[in-house]
Amino acid sequence: MSTNILFPLLIVAASLFVALAAHSRTRQRHQPKIFKLQVPKKKKGWTRSIKTETDIQEETNAPQGETLVGWHNKHEVLLLDFFEQADKVMSQSHSAANEKVAALEKLPNVEHACVSHPAPEIGAELATLVGILNTGCTAFSRNDEKVFSDQRLLYLEYRSTWLSRIRQYVHDFERLIHLRKPLP
Repeated sequence: MSTNILFPLLIVAASLFVALAAHSRTRQRHQPKIFKLQVPKKKKGWTRSIKTETDIQEETNAPQGETLVGWHNKHEVLLLDFFEQADKVMSQSHSAANEKVAALEKLPNVEHACVSHPAPEIGAELATLVGILNTGCTAFSRNDEKVFSDQRLLYLEYRSTWLSRIRQYVHDFERLIHLRKPLP
């Protein structure tokens, strides 16, 4: 090879060597990858309201148990009367519709007891019980046996729940024992 070609190739090679050396020294080196277990982040909860000092004092002054006992003491007779009359309405005896309507009219008004219950969900269950009775009586007066039997099953389910719920607060145990007997 001639020196005419060799000398320019040597200059190009040296330039490339200098360029690669400069690039390798200035390039950022990546850290070696380390295996990390990804732990899922906790979901953010709903925003909570900030309690003021008066809210905290009200909670400590009136515990939930005392208001529940007071509610049961106040409405015990009303509830027992309600269940006795409701049992007459939802009994399977084939008495005349007039007798069932008369028993429904004697039903005590439990609207105030439903609204004033310390737990709104439980008060709503009591209101549902009244609605079941009204629907069952209407179905019986229309001779719709299927709807009446469906409403009766619902009534028996809610009744057993309520009777087991109020047993710890009732003072008239004889009436409660009589109510706990299965319906005919």
